[in-house]
Amino acid sequence: LVLAAVPYGNAMHGEFVFDDAFAVRDNRDVVGPYGVSGGILAHDFWGQDISKHDSHKSYRPITTLTFRLNFMTTGLSTVAFHATNVALHSTVSSLLYILSRKLLCSPAGSLLGALVFAAHPVHTEAVTGIVGRS
Repeated sequence: LVLAAVPYGNAMHGEFVFDDAFAVRDNRDVVGPYGVSGGILAHDFWGQDISKHDSHKSYRPITTLTFRLNFMTTGLSTVAFHATNVALHSTVSSLLYILSRKLLCSPAGSLLGALVFAAHPVHTEAVTGIVGRS
């Protein structure tokens, strides 16, 4: 878990950048007064009515719900949003080890695979960018 978090420690204090602002800070499904039934299930990832012609049709209600939960617990604290992404990445890295062990791989091979996955730079954008959670 620690190795999965270490490479992303410097991103913890980053601000909302690029799509983060549109998907989180400016999205009424995340910061608005209504809950799940009011929009998350009827809107695209960007908070637009999915039935409208100008919608991107990118339907990710679970991701939007996690943004909403982040907002409800910590407001617009970018540290909390980044910490959630790092925690999710650490969890997935640990689950990879468990799955590998269940598939009859050796403990050393499973650990090596999970460690490479956890620290591989290909995950940088997905973990450090808040919208990478999607």
